[in-house]
Amino acid sequence: MERKTVSRRLVLISLLAMAIIVVPAVTSLPAGISGVKDTGCNCHGTEESPSVTASISGLPEAYNASTTYAVTVSFTGGPSVDGNMNLGGFNLWASEGTLATLDSSAQLWGPNEASHTTEGNDQRSWALEWTAPDSGSDVEFILHTNSVNGNEGDGGSSGDMWDRAQVTVLGFGPEVLPDADPFKVLATLIIISAMLLSIIVLYVFYRNNPDGFEWSRFAPWITEWLTSTDHKKIGTLYFVQGLFFLGVGGIMALMIRVQLSSPGNDFISQDYYNQFFTLHGTTMIFLAAMPLIAGFANWIVPLQIGAPDLAFPRLNALSFWLQPVAALLIFTGVFSGAGADTGWTGYAPYVVSENTHAGVSMWAAGQIMLVASSTLTGINFLTTMAVMRAPGMGWFQEKAPADPWGGWSFEWMTSSPPPTPSFDPHNLPELKDANEHVANEPGRLGQMFRRLMVADDALEEESH
Repeated sequence: MERKTVSRRLVLISLLAMAIIVVPAVTSLPAGISGVKDTGCNCHGTEESPSVTASISGLPEAYNASTTYAVTVSFTGGPSVDGNMNLGGFNLWASEGTLATLDSSAQLWGPNEASHTTEGNDQRSWALEWTAPDSGSDVEFILHTNSVNGNEGDGGSSGDMWDRAQVTVLGFGPEVLPDADPFKVLATLIIISAMLLSIIVLYVFYRNNPDGFEWSRFAPWITEWLTSTDHKKIGTLYFVQGLFFLGVGGIMALMIRVQLSSPGNDFISQDYYNQFFTLHGTTMIFLAAMPLIAGFANWIVPLQIGAPDLAFPRLNALSFWLQPVAALLIFTGVFSGAGADTGWTGYAPYVVSENTHAGVSMWAAGQIMLVASSTLTGINFLTTMAVMRAPGMGWFQEKAPADPWGGWSFEWMTSSPPPTPSFDPHNLPELKDANEHVANEPGRLGQMFRRLMVADDALEEESH
């Protein structure tokens, strides 16, 4: 009994399968149908008919992003004859983009699928709009059109024919990214560099005292470093600042090289390039190289000449803290969107030209503070090397290391004004008298000149 039941079920399933294959799957729908991209218009026949020709017009060979195109879908041939109750319909599917209808003859089944309506079932052509995507990838269109004979009384399907058309519109490649503001890129990288520097500082504090890693201990520790007048700690601060701005200048160098990597590159505009070139040179010379030199000098010179510290410890701290303030002025001018674009040398007449940016003023103010810092540092080192050498260490003896001599010549050049055409060696006595007048003045300035004059007299005695 069970075997007969199973046999009957198999026969019934076979008959149903044959019915699905032989007859149309659905009845013709004058109001249109969706989801026929893969199956075709099987309500008008099981296979495509060569008598019907489906076409899509208005599509470009390659589209532009977010551009709207007028598209016309139509068909010719088949049993469709003027005067029939219905003429035909369509179904259009697009892999990307957005379709839109223009009148009541078409309807949307989704943002990328459209078909005819009951009103549009009596025509052979339909107008639509397609808005291209931003992805840049190729877009595939699949169109199904059916040509009907209008025999509504026979189920609306016998004798109908349909066809399929497929069109591919080329894209423009990967998605076009919006133009990036190079200053925003630079600011982001600087912030990331500052965060990495903060992490390094915290790690150094943790390594010094792993058990006492808490704010109550960290605050005094970092305060001692930031307010110290010890030449070793100030030298270390110079190193930290120099290495930080070396990284910032390196980032700008990379951005400049990206711009120069290929002809016609528009990563950085001409105006931005001039500003980046100016800032890169200023950063590398005044905020990276010179602080690193000052850091070595702060560490090495007092130790080599046997001095406990520099002659003016507080002046040394002031010289350092002028540099980050100057850096803020320089970068403020740049991030205002109108930074200095005159080159890092700042030659006239470019600096005073009417075409220069307003940020040149901020850049010049920062440069003045940097010059003040290097001048004060030079005076401090000159005084230290002149009057704070260990007993028995002369200028021209083997005990005098080469580094202080090199530092002396370097600081003398950076701290002394350049000679002028009016300079006359015969005026040296008058110049010495003027120095003696200043040396008699009270305060730090007089003390500094007195020490320099004592060092000069000692140098003359050694030379004799």
